[in-house]
Amino acid sequence: MVGPEGEEVFTDELARIQVRFHWQRGGSLPQGTTWLRVAMPSAGSGFGHQFMPRIGQEVLVTFLAGDIDRPLVTSALYNNINLPPRFSKASGLPGNRTLSGIRTQEHKGSGFNELLFDDTPGSLRARMGTT
Repeated sequence: MVGPEGEEVFTDELARIQVRFHWQRGGSLPQGTTWLRVAMPSAGSGFGHQFMPRIGQEVLVTFLAGDIDRPLVTSALYNNINLPPRFSKASGLPGNRTLSGIRTQEHKGSGFNELLFDDTPGSLRARMGTT
């Protein structure tokens, strides 16, 4: 995902983003990049999910009915730069494979909100918190 320098989130009023495909070269906002819709688990008039990808994240794009003029962002991907969240101070994956959840990132900050589910046998728990 790409956007203006100094920003973390870049979207329009329809929750669309701009991307630079691997085959494109150039600056952070290549000429000709169109706005791409982002699939969410639910979306309706004034309700639904909203988890916008951040600038610099890798996203997965599909093309509706194979039409290159109808791109759709279906998800964001972890990679060696954008690692999965660590839900434990002790370790990350694969050690904490029984921990699931959602962690957001404070806009232009280091804080977060978190919803955690621990499915460790005999130690089931859920936690909601913020920093």
